[in-house]
Amino acid sequence: MNKILASLLKGILSLSILWAPISYLLAGNFSFTFSGTEDLQGGQEAMKIFWVFSYSIVIGTLLIFVLYWLKTIMNKGFQKPPNSS
Repeated sequence: MNKILASLLKGILSLSILWAPISYLLAGNFSFTFSGTEDLQGGQEAMKIFWVFSYSIVIGTLLIFVLYWLKTIMNKGFQKPPNSS
């Protein structure tokens, strides 16, 4: 399970590093402003992709950490308690 979570976290980290170049390609500028045109670059469709991409990075990161936290709690709950004799 740790290897899966680590791989997912590396994937999210890679996407977060690529966030600025991908966002620039979607918006066509570094201010990440979009117009009302129907063109992909700088248009409404690009804006939807931009927001889904941005939110998925944040939500994915939080989800991975919550899964790791739950896994840690579950592992501690299933450990044998120390003998107190």
